[in-house]
Amino acid sequence: MIVAQEFLKTMDIFKATVLYLTVVTFAIVDGQSYRAGVVLYKPNPSIYATPDEQLKDNLNLTVQIMNANKNESDIFILPEYALTNIKAEFESARVLKSFSVNIGKVGDMLCTTNGTVSEQNLAILACAAKNNYYIVANLIEEDNNTYFSTDIVIDPNGVLNSKCRKYHIVNGTNFERGPSANPCTFTATFQNQSVVFALLYGTDLVYGIPDASKSDNVIVTAATKNNLPLNISVSLSQGFAISNGVNLIVADYNDVELNYGGSGVFYSNGTSVIAFNAANVPNGNAIGGILIKEIPIKPMSSSSIINVKSTIFGEIPKMNLEYINLPTTFNQTIVEGKHCIDKRCCNFKAELSADSIAPYQWIILQNKTNILTQEADIFFCGLVVSSASSPKLTFKNLTISVDDKQPDVAQTLPIALNQNFLPTNFQFNKVARTITFDKENNIVVLFGIMEILGSPNIGTNTAFIVIIVLLVLALVALLVAFLVWRKRQAKNRRNF
Repeated sequence: MIVAQEFLKTMDIFKATVLYLTVVTFAIVDGQSYRAGVVLYKPNPSIYATPDEQLKDNLNLTVQIMNANKNESDIFILPEYALTNIKAEFESARVLKSFSVNIGKVGDMLCTTNGTVSEQNLAILACAAKNNYYIVANLIEEDNNTYFSTDIVIDPNGVLNSKCRKYHIVNGTNFERGPSANPCTFTATFQNQSVVFALLYGTDLVYGIPDASKSDNVIVTAATKNNLPLNISVSLSQGFAISNGVNLIVADYNDVELNYGGSGVFYSNGTSVIAFNAANVPNGNAIGGILIKEIPIKPMSSSSIINVKSTIFGEIPKMNLEYINLPTTFNQTIVEGKHCIDKRCCNFKAELSADSIAPYQWIILQNKTNILTQEADIFFCGLVVSSASSPKLTFKNLTISVDDKQPDVAQTLPIALNQNFLPTNFQFNKVARTITFDKENNIVVLFGIMEILGSPNIGTNTAFIVIIVLLVLALVALLVAFLVWRKRQAKNRRNF
């Protein structure tokens, strides 16, 4: 048994290594790439330390981890709440204050030997970055007794390059929203190559990338909890990268025992490398580790048909997921069929050695529902097991397609999870909006397509054009009114 386990571990490392080398080869051939390090850090629980001491302790340990890998990565990304010992979305304003810092303004030199305790804590990060690498970190920011979940970017000069306040806030939080129109982007320079990054939070995956923040490279800091059937952060991350055609780097809160986590790099061509536990990445331990990947500056091109392949780094985590029931308009256990809601239709077919797919159900939903605690208007076609504890079936083939040509689809996210509630391999046709696999002995708990409905964000150029059109129409209306008035005046003069 022990030999078998060791063999499986070796195979996991082998597969991850092969995948890594494949990605690196593509990047080197292209000649333009950068190295990203996703920090998996579990806050150090010290019940005797003050919040300032806890924060300082976490900062120092994180810096040790990054410095141990400073020659291997150009940019390090820390998860949301990684530097505190709290689940901040559930905490009171008093607790938020105890862990908060005053960040300052973009352009400030943060690497300094002077200043308040708050400024000294920031200096620990900034001085580590100086002459070494970029850091993206999440902090609790205080500004006039108001608290924000804020991402900061520190550049290799030790300067605050950018800061971004979270806008899509988790329900029940004491955080204030950041400005909705704030384009959270920053530019980093690696080996004389400039890379523009969009900076998002886990909850932003539901809404997509704002027009003002469009970029080929997206960084997400997250603290998202995995639940069935749709709140599976890793699967949403995978679908997001495919749907938006971006390199997606996700640093998620590291606590698999509470069903948090799923950090990794998700490529536009469907390839992804995911880690749940810091001890499972190279040179990692129970406290922290770093998943480092080579990423091409320009996302890898792919055809409309994408072969999705996921690799989990290290041991498969054991998650005890809660099951959230969906309010559905259609649920059946037939093997094949089609169902429509208004002009939106789902086509589905399953092949298995049984007459029914029970305890699975086809779920068709067009409704507002919560995804990652965010209300979204969605259309979902999928196969879902009825509960997390239900027996699982083996499928020979599964095919689901969304048959609609509606203009209000903001994102189309393919979702597929195996019996371990982790991403599985499948094929996705972006044009035909079809998800399928046709390999023997496949077991899934969730398989389908989720469309986020809603008109895409109006960008600056589009808004400007709309304003110009409205002005032209107003001028035309005034001209017509003037001509009508002139005509009436001339007629009145003739009659007089």
